[in-house]
Amino acid sequence: MDNEERNPRQELYVRFRNSLKTQKSSEIFYDEDELVELFDYAGSLSDDYIQLEALLCGARLYPDSTALADRRLMLYMDTTDEITDARTEAAAHYLEDHSANTPVADMARLEINPPGDRAGALSYLIGQYEQFTDEEIIELCQLAVDLDQYEWLKANIGLLSKKVRSNSAMLYEVARAAENKEDWDTLISTAETLIEADPFQIGSWLFLLNGQAHKDLQDDARSTYDYAKTIASSQEPQVMLAIADTVYNSAPFLASDMVETLLGLATKYPDAFGFLDAACAFLALQGNMTRVSALLKDYLKRHPDSFPPLRQLLLINAYDTEEYIEMYLNSVDIDEAMMKAPEVIERMHVNGNLRCINALLESLDRRLPLQDQLLAVWIESLFASEKYDKVIELCERPDVLENTKPIPHRVASVSYMYGLSLLKVGRKDDAVAFVREQRQYIEMMMSQVAIPIRMLLASFITFANRVENHLDDDRFYWEYFDMLGLGKMS
Repeated sequence: MDNEERNPRQELYVRFRNSLKTQKSSEIFYDEDELVELFDYAGSLSDDYIQLEALLCGARLYPDSTALADRRLMLYMDTTDEITDARTEAAAHYLEDHSANTPVADMARLEINPPGDRAGALSYLIGQYEQFTDEEIIELCQLAVDLDQYEWLKANIGLLSKKVRSNSAMLYEVARAAENKEDWDTLISTAETLIEADPFQIGSWLFLLNGQAHKDLQDDARSTYDYAKTIASSQEPQVMLAIADTVYNSAPFLASDMVETLLGLATKYPDAFGFLDAACAFLALQGNMTRVSALLKDYLKRHPDSFPPLRQLLLINAYDTEEYIEMYLNSVDIDEAMMKAPEVIERMHVNGNLRCINALLESLDRRLPLQDQLLAVWIESLFASEKYDKVIELCERPDVLENTKPIPHRVASVSYMYGLSLLKVGRKDDAVAFVREQRQYIEMMMSQVAIPIRMLLASFITFANRVENHLDDDRFYWEYFDMLGLGKMS
């Protein structure tokens, strides 16, 4: 039996996606229950696109559908402001414009305007309805958590279980809430109940494993881990990655077995980087960076155009990466590479991965001369690597120093490193001439910027004073000129 036959919701999902590609919107037809099912299943996959398309199709075919109207409201309520966690005005406007009297609408009203007695309001709400659908009970559990009523949710599990056809959806939400609250005892007991109802749901076993690991019940956790792996072995291979994620974050005592399992899958599926990536994460956790580097390089030899393994290789600051950087850049369009590079460069910059920053930026620069922020990062990395001649070469490119002037922190930092590099290579007269000219511009900027930037500009002015006034006296030692500790004794 294939996977689509075993999962009718997945088959419906695939069929709907295909219809969006092959049919005009006006020709697409699904019955109301199918569209509701599509919305709910797409939500479990975090597929906003399919959720919205299902609602648009439903609005055309079933404009008066209560079930689809509820799901429109669910979509509005799932859109939050990340800063204030306030629900969007769209949900409030929807309720103003529609006289909806459904469990979802009542929940939305509580979410938008939480009352003083939140526990009492939740109790009143559930008292108004005899039954809740799976989606309604999921919304209710999430509402309780959003209203900071986790204890109310736990206390009312028994009552809620009488108002649903199946406890599974509700208990799964309780387990998620318990996990987020680090309530390990409740997580374990809830997971055990879920497993009794359906022993083949991998998510329930992972809840149990997480709870046992955090309670330091290592023998129980090992047994749960073995069960989970057995179940996963009969499902899609990617299920093993979910187990790996739980082990990595909660049960490092299982790492040795997990990494061997992942390496076995990486061998079985040599083109799927996810298994190798997860295995390398465990090996890095164990400090085996040599093996991580070797595995990533071997994969890149077979897939030179794959950025994720190259990214990981760079982030561990591996040795001898130039060959693999060149292989990648020779396999992809430079514009694609330039779109992907900034994120990993920023990470390496924060981590101080000088060796790999220099290797990547030099390769990129050969193809498309670097400018602005990437060039400034490279100059800093080269200076910290004591490659002063290269710093000078970059700074003396046409317009490089001039182009830093609109950005106060950049003109100060690049000027500082250029001036120190001139001293490092013995070009004292050039250093004096440069800082004398540059300080005039920087002094002019001092009154135009905020205090944190002024402090940076002041560092350059102090450096300039010392270069101009003390190069030839007894205080000529690097710590005196390099106040920020960027340079080292040659």
